[in-house]
Amino acid sequence: MKTFIYGLYSSDSKIRYIGKSDDPKKRLKRHLQQVNDSKTHKNCWIKKQISENREINYLIIEEVSIDNWKEREKYWISKFDDLTNTSSGGLGGSGKKYNISYEDCK
Repeated sequence: MKTFIYGLYSSDSKIRYIGKSDDPKKRLKRHLQQVNDSKTHKNCWIKKQISENREINYLIIEEVSIDNWKEREKYWISKFDDLTNTSSGGLGGSGKKYNISYEDCK
């Protein structure tokens, strides 16, 4: 089975985010719908582009096996500068979540 490593870019054509998706077109729509969910670097970049009337697009960078997408995503993230990704890749968009209080974290 195959999946895709994709990049998000705006009118300057510079890739600013690398991700993995089985359906990059659908994933782009979700990125745009989730832009106000949190103040991540990626969401702030997308909001800025939209406020300046720039369209966000995606580019399929590589079609990969579902068995090695984590390694390939990490590889591609390492090859681009100035990305808005908050990790080195391979997390499947979930990131890490912790269920501890602020006080416990301190």
